[in-house]
Amino acid sequence: TIQHRQAAHYDPYTNIGAGIEYARRELETNGRLGSFKMIVLMTDGLPNRPYNDYGNNYAADKQYVIQQAQLVAQKNWPIVTISLGAEADAALMQQVADITGGIHFNVPPDSIVTDYTQPLLAVFRKIADHRPLVLVK
Repeated sequence: TIQHRQAAHYDPYTNIGAGIEYARRELETNGRLGSFKMIVLMTDGLPNRPYNDYGNNYAADKQYVIQQAQLVAQKNWPIVTISLGAEADAALMQQVADITGGIHFNVPPDSIVTDYTQPLLAVFRKIADHRPLVLVK
């Protein structure tokens, strides 16, 4: 069933800003004291929520993403972004990574789903290498 459910199967909207906000709040509330904190954001779309419900307000949705990235940057937490698919806003994901001191990875949009496996595995390996090893007491 999971393999047959692709992007926009249930809802064609992507609330990237809320994803960042929820991740930030989760780390603020439940993050272990003294641990390295990082957000990994993977998207296949354009930010078109919460403001684009009944009209075309891409600029407001994009600004919401940037505002949330700036709040994460104030915590000195990097956001590692992964954009995949033809509809992904790779430029915005690069901007989010730049704002927070993270890294952006773009999976080529001309790949078919089965071709994503190796590029994504390579990305996840790089993300694991990006996390610094820090011994905490």
